[in-house]
Amino acid sequence: MKFDEKSLFIFVYLLEFLNQKNMFINKNIKDKNLNPLYRLIIGFIFLGMAGWVVEKALASKDGITQYDWIYLAVFAITGLFFVVDSFIAIAKKAYLKIDNQRIAVKTDEVSKAVKEDWNQIEKIIFVENKIEIISINNTVQKINLSFLDNDDVTFLTESITRIAEEKGIHIAKNATDPE
Repeated sequence: MKFDEKSLFIFVYLLEFLNQKNMFINKNIKDKNLNPLYRLIIGFIFLGMAGWVVEKALASKDGITQYDWIYLAVFAITGLFFVVDSFIAIAKKAYLKIDNQRIAVKTDEVSKAVKEDWNQIEKIIFVENKIEIISINNTVQKINLSFLDNDDVTFLTESITRIAEEKGIHIAKNATDPE
């Protein structure tokens, strides 16, 4: 059996985590991809095209025509959308924070973080690509796992299962499991 470097690192990290008495995970799970940078570049290209339309229109004897306004609006709005979207993607974090007191998971840059104290959790349900956390007051919080890669999903589910078992929290593999 051959392991790649990332899988081996996660396996070793998980073993160290399981051997600890005082459990604490603080992991940034944000993809280190270049999509925000590409969106920023595309946004600046569109803003440059809007500037070019204005420059060409002002240089002509007719000035800015109705068609120039349409081109200007389309290029400027598209450019601003891409620039703002890229800055939001760069600034926001996706993380896993699990310790003996609480769980906090944010699986992507735009979703809301799921935060719950362990002593407020009644049941945890693992359903296909999500985890449902049911609190004592019957509120349900869902963690969508579709944004995570397989190693992070395995790491998260094993960590939650281990702590939940230690704390005596009921774990179900689907919503129909008996209490």
